[in-house]
Amino acid sequence: RTPSAARRRAHVGNRVGDGAMMMIADAASQHGALSHLVHLNLGSNEITDIGCAHLADTMRLGRLSKLVHLSLAVNKIGDVGVEALASMAFDPLTRARLEYLGLGANRFGDKGTAALARAIYDWVVDNVEYKKVGTGWGNGDTYWACSERRGNCTDFHALFISLARSEGIPARFEIGFPVPESREQGEIAGYHCWVQFYLPEVGWFPIDASEAFKDPDRRDFYYGTHPGDRIHMSTGRDLRLKEDKRHTPLNYFVYPHVELDGIPWRGSVDNRFSYKSEPRPN
Repeated sequence: RTPSAARRRAHVGNRVGDGAMMMIADAASQHGALSHLVHLNLGSNEITDIGCAHLADTMRLGRLSKLVHLSLAVNKIGDVGVEALASMAFDPLTRARLEYLGLGANRFGDKGTAALARAIYDWVVDNVEYKKVGTGWGNGDTYWACSERRGNCTDFHALFISLARSEGIPARFEIGFPVPESREQGEIAGYHCWVQFYLPEVGWFPIDASEAFKDPDRRDFYYGTHPGDRIHMSTGRDLRLKEDKRHTPLNYFVYPHVELDGIPWRGSVDNRFSYKSEPRPN
């Protein structure tokens, strides 16, 4: 097959460096070769920030218009390269087609990690719809959320956590209840969840992708802000309340869980919650 017809290229563990990246970019720019490239895997090589910046510029110009899968894991990419690729991967001109960007196990620090996490956040907000219709939503199933691209806060944040962890970014699930700031008291309609990811020089950093989808004007606000309109109940998924591994772990823990003689109660349990603002004591 001719280079222009090739759809997949893989050069893994071959000590490929920046020159190879530049050759690919130049071939797409000058001759239209590799214009049909869909998957590019250059993992476990010696690519640095220089090659990443060159490839990012090429993609912004639309010269690798078919590329949807780019893997550069285990190279020598630092903060500058990650920032270039992250901004390119989720730029309005390219993010609609690039579905996978793998950068795990490189040499970037907090600055590159933050850029990559922000890119993942923007991608989830742009590509998942807050829509509770039919079945399947609300379980926090990453595969389902990635395929169906819809659901509630659980699905949004399961997908963010999986994408972040796949790039070596620690991330954790938190769940609780929303408490509207606009009312002094009332019933709580249901649970709400969000995510924190970890930056060594900053600590745990909060994001709320589902609220950002519902309120686009506050996208930046929900990246790095833990609002006061919620109460945190628990952290994590697949939680075991007992050391006995015969018990099925809880998907998440926010509503009452009742057991009789070690057996989960299947009867009706009141899940209603309410709140009331009290004046501060003098």
